[in-house]
Amino acid sequence: MIISKVSFRTGNYKYQLTERVFVQTSIRLDVDIITEYVSLLKNGLMILEKGYAWNGPNFPAIHTERSIIASLPHDGGYQLITLGLLDVKFRINLDWLLGDLVSQPAAGKSLKIFLLNHWRKIRGGYYFTVVDLFGARYAHQGNSLPGIGEKICRI
Repeated sequence: MIISKVSFRTGNYKYQLTERVFVQTSIRLDVDIITEYVSLLKNGLMILEKGYAWNGPNFPAIHTERSIIASLPHDGGYQLITLGLLDVKFRINLDWLLGDLVSQPAAGKSLKIFLLNHWRKIRGGYYFTVVDLFGARYAHQGNSLPGIGEKICRI
């Protein structure tokens, strides 16, 4: 799984992208989904546009840089589900992606790095489990968000 460099700021929304981000997901589609801020291509590439805003991880997660970045494509994917553009069956892929991004290992061979990487694997498993158990209430398909529906098209 690959994610490009993420640059964001805080402001009117909790977090907002200051540049475009690319994330390779495990999702495969028959058609590309294109919206103003979140696109998901047939090959699984998610594109999150500059200006996209998200809330970061939900309680009980701590807002660290790693968890904020991991929550970005997860929130984007859930938004596509909520808008009825992505089938809810892909929620599991998004939940796994969140866990994978949280648990990505740091480079190095020291004992400190080894212990940190082991902790990240545990933390990633925790994120996946919590989101898988409680995330369904945020992925109600077909709900429209005010002011967004008219800017969406499928290609």
